[in-house]
Amino acid sequence: MTLNLELESLENIIKDFYNVTHIRSSIYDGNYSKILSYPKEHSPICSIMHSNEKTRHFCSQSNQNAFEQCKKEKKVIIYTCHMGLSEVAAPLWDNDIIIGYIVFGQIIRSPAETSLTESIQKKCQEYGIDIQNIPELVSQIDLRTEKEILSIAHLMEACTCYIMYREIMRLNRGSFIMKLDEYINNHLHDKITASALCQEFYMSRTKLYDTLNDTVHMSIGRYVKRKRIDRAKQLLADTDMTILEIVEQTGFNNYNYFCQVFKKEVGMTANQYRSQAAN
Repeated sequence: MTLNLELESLENIIKDFYNVTHIRSSIYDGNYSKILSYPKEHSPICSIMHSNEKTRHFCSQSNQNAFEQCKKEKKVIIYTCHMGLSEVAAPLWDNDIIIGYIVFGQIIRSPAETSLTESIQKKCQEYGIDIQNIPELVSQIDLRTEKEILSIAHLMEACTCYIMYREIMRLNRGSFIMKLDEYINNHLHDKITASALCQEFYMSRTKLYDTLNDTVHMSIGRYVKRKRIDRAKQLLADTDMTILEIVEQTGFNNYNYFCQVFKKEVGMTANQYRSQAAN
């Protein structure tokens, strides 16, 4: 999934977010790759975690788990990272497709757990990291009440609506068709349904139909059928597979139906097409 981005506008939005909240935020794409952050520096203790290859992996895993939960629940979520700090993730939508995420965090939820410093010390020992001034580093982490976190989450959600409304971050429709083609080609021998495609691309049935109408100007059923025929033509021209084998390979399953569809779409029988391709 590739995106069209207005990076300067995106950066201005998260700068404004920071100026109001004094909380660091980041924007990720739908593949969980970071696009940008502001400020660029992590909080002191998180900087230590990100500078270590082992602990950096746990930080990335925390983010990925949050994004997957966001994707599943399709809403803003508040979660706790592997170090015990509170963070918030919100999905970015292009109509009905999740194309990215905004995250803010590296904060302590108030009232803070009295054992947070001790918990972080244990984590550092577990990770084999020797940090002498953990209490001082913990004292530098932003402390917010749950009510404040919820209010800031609502503000961030408003930012996502603005980003989508102004199309500051949007899906490259050509890229979507490429991903759709890849999925269809990998599942030609399976039964491909609109429901399966909606689940794969996290979009509604209506949006799937609208996107196909806007890009390839045909229904999903006809588009899949066209892809099956294209593969059949390639196999007829480049292999010695029998027509029955090609029928099974391309997901038609019924020999007579394949012959009927092939002749209608191509204007000749499969045997005629193979003979013509051999000349």
